[in-house]
Amino acid sequence: TPPVIGSRMYVSTEFVLDNGDADPNHHARLVAIEVDPSRGRDGCLRVAWAFEFGARSGASPAVLDHADGPVIVFDGDRKTPSSDEQPRFFALRDRGDTYELVWEHVLTASAQASAAIDPRGGLWVFSAGGVTLSRLDEATGEEVQTIDIDALLGVSGRHIPASAVSLAGDGTAAPVLMVAAVSVVPRSAYVAAVDLGSETLVWKLLVSDALTAWPAGQFPLVRDAAGESVVVFSTLEGGVWGAGP
Repeated sequence: TPPVIGSRMYVSTEFVLDNGDADPNHHARLVAIEVDPSRGRDGCLRVAWAFEFGARSGASPAVLDHADGPVIVFDGDRKTPSSDEQPRFFALRDRGDTYELVWEHVLTASAQASAAIDPRGGLWVFSAGGVTLSRLDEATGEEVQTIDIDALLGVSGRHIPASAVSLAGDGTAAPVLMVAAVSVVPRSAYVAAVDLGSETLVWKLLVSDALTAWPAGQFPLVRDAAGESVVVFSTLEGGVWGAGP
């Protein structure tokens, strides 16, 4: 999903062959597109710059709004199209008609979800198949906090993050992080809320013991009639759920 800031949007793209097969040379680009409606329908889109990396990419880009230029954080399975597979997150600063590579953070496996922006600063990411969530310093890409979701759940099985990460908070206090975690043996799928200040479990909800109701999306918050927060999420085959006090 392309993020937008001001008049610019950022699109993560992967080159494919004419028959739809993946490019064996793994070409991919992050493209910055300037939108100017005053130029009419045929001229309103202009490519400002493009950054080449190695496919594939498993997550939507995220944008940090900085005074010295937006920073786009996105993933790729390779540093360059020709390099060996070594998944990572990139951070690029938009310099108008060009870009600046700010940092790279190497992962143990491919990314599956967009980096989640922490209101205190930093971004939360995870590698596919791992049990930990990592908070990266937004200026350097260095790991500054780690949460072991499996250990916090404290239930039978090995539960790995399996959804986008959502955070609730205004930056004045430690936010609450929400994520789905699933285990294959024994089968179970949970939604967990974690206090990032104390690194403790606020609550956990067993959604399915057969993975058919695996939650795989975002976790928006809505207010019920009493003003209490309700977490809303969709599942693969179990419909839409609302979890509240």
